[in-house]
Amino acid sequence: LHRLDIAGRVYRRREPAGSGQCGTVVLDEPGRSTRWRLVRRDGELPAELLTAADERHRPHWSVCWAVPVSRPGGPIGAEEPEEPEVPRPIGDDVLHAPTPTDERLSLPARLLAALPMEPSRRRIRHGAAADHVLAEAVRAYPELVTAVPAEHRTELVPHAGFPRSDVDSVLRVGVVGALRTAAWLPAADGGAELSPAKAAVLDMPAPRLVGLLADLVPGLAAAPLSEPARAAALVVLDVQRLGLTDVVDAVSGVDRAPAWWCELYDALAPLADTDPAARDELAALPVPLADGRTVTGPRGTIVLDGAFEDRQSQGWWYPTDTRAGPALRVVHPDAVHPLLFRLGAQRSGPRELLDSPAMREAVARSVDDAEAGLDVGPLADTVLGLVTAAGAAAAQARLGALALPDEHGEPRRADELVLPDGPLRAVLARDTPIAVLHADVAERYPREALRAVGVLDGFAVLVDENPTAPDHDLDDEDRWWATLDEPPQRLVAVRDLDLVDDDAWPVALRLLAAGPGTGAAYYDQETDTTQAPLYDPDSDTRRALNDAYTRWWLARHARLAGHPPRHWRLNSATRLAGLFDPVPADGGDGAAVLDEELLATAGVRTALEVADAEDAADLLARLADPGRHPSPATVRAAHAALTRAAAEDQFDIEELELPAAVRAVSGATAPADAAFVLDLPWLAGIADPDRAVAGGDPYLLAELLDLPLASEKLSATVVSSGRRTPWADLPEIAAAAEAIGREVPPGELILHDRLTVRTAGGADHDVPFWVDGDTVHAGDAIRAFLEYGRAGDGR
Repeated sequence: LHRLDIAGRVYRRREPAGSGQCGTVVLDEPGRSTRWRLVRRDGELPAELLTAADERHRPHWSVCWAVPVSRPGGPIGAEEPEEPEVPRPIGDDVLHAPTPTDERLSLPARLLAALPMEPSRRRIRHGAAADHVLAEAVRAYPELVTAVPAEHRTELVPHAGFPRSDVDSVLRVGVVGALRTAAWLPAADGGAELSPAKAAVLDMPAPRLVGLLADLVPGLAAAPLSEPARAAALVVLDVQRLGLTDVVDAVSGVDRAPAWWCELYDALAPLADTDPAARDELAALPVPLADGRTVTGPRGTIVLDGAFEDRQSQGWWYPTDTRAGPALRVVHPDAVHPLLFRLGAQRSGPRELLDSPAMREAVARSVDDAEAGLDVGPLADTVLGLVTAAGAAAAQARLGALALPDEHGEPRRADELVLPDGPLRAVLARDTPIAVLHADVAERYPREALRAVGVLDGFAVLVDENPTAPDHDLDDEDRWWATLDEPPQRLVAVRDLDLVDDDAWPVALRLLAAGPGTGAAYYDQETDTTQAPLYDPDSDTRRALNDAYTRWWLARHARLAGHPPRHWRLNSATRLAGLFDPVPADGGDGAAVLDEELLATAGVRTALEVADAEDAADLLARLADPGRHPSPATVRAAHAALTRAAAEDQFDIEELELPAAVRAVSGATAPADAAFVLDLPWLAGIADPDRAVAGGDPYLLAELLDLPLASEKLSATVVSSGRRTPWADLPEIAAAAEAIGREVPPGELILHDRLTVRTAGGADHDVPFWVDGDTVHAGDAIRAFLEYGRAGDGR
């Protein structure tokens, strides 16, 4: 039927050429046109299915599925547009046989079928023939679905719900079953269409993610099918839905470029922001590392600072070898994405990576690994590269245990190696345990980076901000520590001083004074670390040279002209003349003159100081040496220094081994068994100056030298006459008291024109003053005033 004319109202039916069993029909009515997409099938009923008379007379059957379609942009006109047809599902409808019946349907398309009907033509007559035609209708339905554009096919899937009739129930079950096994879903990879039974869709709208997974997930449907609007239809078809956990499983174990992983993270990031459970589901997400490995889970991985920038221009360096240490989980820079931080990755700079427990462990065992036959070269590449990137801050990482080859190719700790052309090499003893770094390694790596990991160029500096015990492996450290009243607040010491050749100390001292960069012990962390050099070559060893341990060690163990520095005095220290010889200006090597400040820092004496029992024994031996000729003033100063040190517990008197001779006030040596200590100043007038010893506290000096006191050996009686005079009446005493800031003594003294005393042996001596009990006799009142009261008797 092509045309109807009812009272001038004309209805036309147009069927474009080539439609055949599957095509389009256009119905033109007054004022509008409608378009239907059709799928037709027909045939003859098998003879065994024909039961009723009318069925036998009309064995032909036919089915037609029709769904209204439209074009985007408005109603369909007479001209055939080129845009694809968009289905407009029907929903509630009735079965047409071919006229409307009372059989209610709930399918998206209209069914027109030649079915056995009851005489009323309102209901179908159930039976084998009806079942056959309905089955043919079911088989034809997928063809209708595939006839519409792929993005609209799910609109023709029956919605979930209760059937409207028995016929509706049969058709719904059959259509859903047919659609589930037919191939009509577009595939994500653009290949052959998929059946819902073998397809899978993402359980979230993520078109980019679908594209990345297309070749990884078998049967993954195109991205539009993951949209929420299509979820209901796919649920009806039992299409497998993939969550984030499934996505993680799908990408685990795959080999992709780091940039691909970054795209994957970018596609997942919006989902992690909107789904509270996403972080847990993505916990096992693979992460590519800079060394070529791929690890499970972002937690524990490290992203170096600057990874979002141009690494080449910024100078960032990444480990690229799997042998660089299994614990180095540095994310490949091309894979870095903010999502990784939300999933547990840590941002870190080269310094933090160097100071990480994993790196410290890898460095600490590197020599053992090398000796076991493992290749630790990549670890050295990693460490030295990070040191270069870290700049001055790298010196805090304590990397001295890093394995590097010596000149014979044997693995050694970095801090047990010296640069082949390093100035330190020239001063080391022949039997030193410090080896020479392999020349190839020295040429391949920056000198500053090698220094930072501990390879010696000049002297190395050890820094401990909070030392608690002598556990720094410094030579003679226990002995130095015992001299301290309490631990130092900060220890800065020059290392490996004990490895210097005895004949090379003048050169070594010049090297110390020059302060070559041996570690950033004093680098100012508040300055710009991106621009500062790795080392400050003028401060490290200079400051360490003035530290307590270094000065203490040099004074005792360095050698200048064959003797320790404290054996000598500075040329300018003339008050020590006679006891100590002046140090050779060149240190004994005939080279350049050594600076006096440097010599003093190294322990060459500038004053009479007694620091310990060794100093005390040395000074006593010098005083007892008849070949030395100190002045009387120097002798008194030496005895004063000894008693002062003893009083301050710098040494134990009982530990000293006393010499057989002592130095008397005259400057001469005297046998110890004939000498005595002047304890009362007036006794000096009758004492033998070649036997009397003085200087400092007389009682402590007597104990120190194991000598008797003069008051125990000498006595005398005043034999001259004088007159009693109050101290206050003497103008010269008043002037002297005012000049020296002392009070004028109370009471009187006896003035003698010539004061004479007689010893027990009958010898007479003229003396400046004498004290007899509480009576002061004076031939020289000023002398009596100045020395009276200093006899140690408490007055």
